[in-house]
Amino acid sequence: MSSSSEPDERPYEVAVEATRRRRRLFLALWPDDAWRHRLEHDLRKSVRRTGGAAVPARNLHMTLVFLGSVDEERLAAARAAAQVIARPAFDLLLGRVEVWPRQHLLCLVPSVKSEPLRELAIDLRTQLETRGFEVEKRPFRAHVTLARKVNRPRSVEVLALPTWPVRDFALVESETASGGSEYRVLERWALRPP
Repeated sequence: MSSSSEPDERPYEVAVEATRRRRRLFLALWPDDAWRHRLEHDLRKSVRRTGGAAVPARNLHMTLVFLGSVDEERLAAARAAAQVIARPAFDLLLGRVEVWPRQHLLCLVPSVKSEPLRELAIDLRTQLETRGFEVEKRPFRAHVTLARKVNRPRSVEVLALPTWPVRDFALVESETASGGSEYRVLERWALRPP
């Protein structure tokens, strides 16, 4: 039987757990500013027609693997997983705009399946899993979210957008701000020349 004068170890353990910094992370394709602004310009009318809230141009990206909330001490392991990727660079043709009604999203998706994109996502997921990360089990679904809270679904559009030259990928942190999520690139890794 424990006496009230004995120290309780649990409050200290809880306090240590509460002070650990956690970061919301994902690995993504991160377009350059020129491609991002061209995309925003070309799709402005599509976003307005759906009644959705446009994703700010500075946040446009394609998530490859979502890591979620990660202890800061695991950041080095995430970086190590990315560093070993040795895939060649590729071009990505995104030309279909879809409304995903269940998620209330307007998304830009590839016009044709991209095997290099799929293989990059699989390699990253595998490297993260071997380092003890629990990644989403849902299959990779390539898309760039253009708008959220879509309330007027429209038919799929096909666009003549410029090809996205995918030359690297990035580790990105998502931070919640008063105006919504803000994304910050922590590090980039180059793909091999094609």
